[in-house]
Amino acid sequence: MPEEPDVPADGHLAVTAGKWAPLCAADCPADGGGASPIKDQPVMGAKTGQDGSSLEDAKGLAESLELPKAIQDQLPRLQQLLKTLEEGLEGLEDVPPVELQLLHECSPSQMDLLCTQLQLPQLSDLGLLQLCTWLLALSPDLSLSNATVLTRSLFLGRILSLTSSASRLLTTALTSFCAKYTYPVCRALLDPVLQAQGTGPAQTELLCCLVKAESLEPDAQVLMLGQILELPWKEEIFLVLQSLLERQVEMTPEKFSVLMEKLCKKGLAATTSMAYAKLMLTVMTKYQANITETQRLGLAMALEPNTTFLRKSLQAALKHLGS
Repeated sequence: MPEEPDVPADGHLAVTAGKWAPLCAADCPADGGGASPIKDQPVMGAKTGQDGSSLEDAKGLAESLELPKAIQDQLPRLQQLLKTLEEGLEGLEDVPPVELQLLHECSPSQMDLLCTQLQLPQLSDLGLLQLCTWLLALSPDLSLSNATVLTRSLFLGRILSLTSSASRLLTTALTSFCAKYTYPVCRALLDPVLQAQGTGPAQTELLCCLVKAESLEPDAQVLMLGQILELPWKEEIFLVLQSLLERQVEMTPEKFSVLMEKLCKKGLAATTSMAYAKLMLTVMTKYQANITETQRLGLAMALEPNTTFLRKSLQAALKHLGS
């Protein structure tokens, strides 16, 4: 996993709260585990039990498994709010209900428990979209740990279970949530979906739409690229990475070197892959100025066994690099 980025004081990486990300017009469908909390440092002189464990730690663990009283008292109201979302009533305001401000009082483990009790994974796509509208409008912003828990609860199972193209409602909710909480989405969604055994065309299509969303800031693109570079590459990753690199991500020479090294190494194993050929062509055309002579020679070796119909286009692009 990439190192956790330095996070500004406002708790997120990019955009104005509450604004929806525009859908990518050409590739989106026409219709339709999380970050670990930082462990407490041991306290000098803390009381210990007979087994040597800290009694204070045990008390803290027990408390973390219970919802704060303020949340417990408002649980029926929160459940009623979600029922209202499911009914799709018109006229709901974008201003988040005051009950959602209580989310700031939850630790990550308590947030996980709350998501379970509210059955957030069972929300309809319509309910999901309205809830995300409210979550993005919360002030102050959610902590990155709590946003990671919410990402996993709201999106992960829903996306892994897709058997056809995601609805516009789901796509809009995801791209908007990612624009504001990119790091939580990388931790709780991008990595697990790309490495899941059941990842197929529906999941890949949605991730391609996500990484090329116009709402993603340059820093968010770099964060996603770093995440993908850490993963074992396979066919689905070729497709998602190619969509991301189409945005001409600004990266350091060191990160570009890692990209080129992995790209060239995959040449012998992906001789018939159109997704790999398109990825290679994108790199040679969009990042021509970044490619060194050594990297050009590596691309030539990777291209040699390629048997796709893009071979001639790849050879022409490679020749242009040396001119």
